[in-house]
Amino acid sequence: FAGKASLQEVVTGLKQCSLEVKLCEGVFQRLGKRSPTALAVTLQLLRANQGRPLAEVFHREALAAHFLITHPDYLEGIRARIIDKDDQPRWQPATLAALAAVS
Repeated sequence: FAGKASLQEVVTGLKQCSLEVKLCEGVFQRLGKRSPTALAVTLQLLRANQGRPLAEVFHREALAAHFLITHPDYLEGIRARIIDKDDQPRWQPATLAALAAVS
């Protein structure tokens, strides 16, 4: 999915994937269970870290990790997966579309 400008484009590409249908469906399902904020941060890091020196990559990763563990989705994910085991997280924002509206 190199060259995709946004997370929505990546997701759309997964929906249209035909070469490796089972692989794409599995990735799409797993992404659908993840925090939209964490997905956006991950894509942003992948794009920003391309071609950067390793020390700079590690620094950016540390900043992102700090942001993510202080974001409400971190504790919500722990609650949903480990504490209550209901696998029904209430992400903030709840969807990629809602995240795009905030950005």
